[in-house]
Amino acid sequence: MKSKILKLEPFYSKKIWGYEQWLLSTHKNGKSRIENIDIDFSKYIGKELPIIKKIIKANSALSVQVHPDNKYSKENENENGKTECWYILEADENATLICGIKDGHNKQSFFEVIKKDLLELNLESISVKSGDVIYIPAGTVHAINGGIKLLEIQQNSDITYRIYDWGRDREMHIDKALEVIDYEKKNKCGKISNFSKLETPYFTIEKVIVNDLYNDKVKKDFYVYTVINGDGYISDGYENIKLNKEDTLTPMDYKREKGSEFYTGFKKEIRSKWTHVNVLRILKNPVYKGILIQGRETTPNYKVKKRITKDKSKWSKVEKNHEAIISPVDFDNVQDLLRMDTRTGNTEEKVY
Repeated sequence: MKSKILKLEPFYSKKIWGYEQWLLSTHKNGKSRIENIDIDFSKYIGKELPIIKKIIKANSALSVQVHPDNKYSKENENENGKTECWYILEADENATLICGIKDGHNKQSFFEVIKKDLLELNLESISVKSGDVIYIPAGTVHAINGGIKLLEIQQNSDITYRIYDWGRDREMHIDKALEVIDYEKKNKCGKISNFSKLETPYFTIEKVIVNDLYNDKVKKDFYVYTVINGDGYISDGYENIKLNKEDTLTPMDYKREKGSEFYTGFKKEIRSKWTHVNVLRILKNPVYKGILIQGRETTPNYKVKKRITKDKSKWSKVEKNHEAIISPVDFDNVQDLLRMDTRTGNTEEKVY
């Protein structure tokens, strides 16, 4: 029995500094869903996965923070610890991240730094650009600065201890943070040079460059692919699934034990056909005025392939999700013109 590839819809979370999309998550605080099926991912597979995969877009700086390791988190939060890794998707010129603290500190000295409002002088910063990979093990003080969009792979946890929040009025967790910081820097954090593959105790990430055809055959519980650039198809033997930038999918044998075997393949799309239907879909798509719409279609259950369009009142709509390339007024004017256009071609199809 071959494993089926599941294409996922992210859980979207708007933040004071930007937004997060939880591309793959079975966590109670934000669950991704199966595309075209009205069910969350964790319910569909019947278990929790050990990782979360996110896209984080920071328009301004996130808080200076730290995550606990497994031991502390399970004893104090009844939750997993949180080691994570970042792949930089986009970065402004001269963009930086906070990654670690200055040498020579212990719990008491770092508390004095915080109390005297000298924290910013005692943080380590690194410059980043698109394509960089940053490893952030539990216990690392860190922050994502504004002007950065990244892909985050992390343990299945949502525990964060804030140390400093740039004047924003949010809860701090100084006492717990001081308990879990890796003052001796035993777990080395920072930029991974010449990245191709990183193996950690909690997850393995690998960069795959596909120029034509890519075949993969693995013996794991699950794999997760996220498209960084370009487009194409992936096939699991049941169907070909169209892939676009930032799509996330997982080949998974969700009914069998760990160790099942499956085959996946990426293939470039050879050509595109510009029909009147394709053009209409583009002209009518509100994504161009900065709106994200998800959950338009569903199926009664995973056994039924026919998709049903849901009532518009049940669609998930996120205003100002991204930069618009057409103003709402111009977009609405285009819709008015389309409604008035009654021209037809030889095949009785509308001509645009």
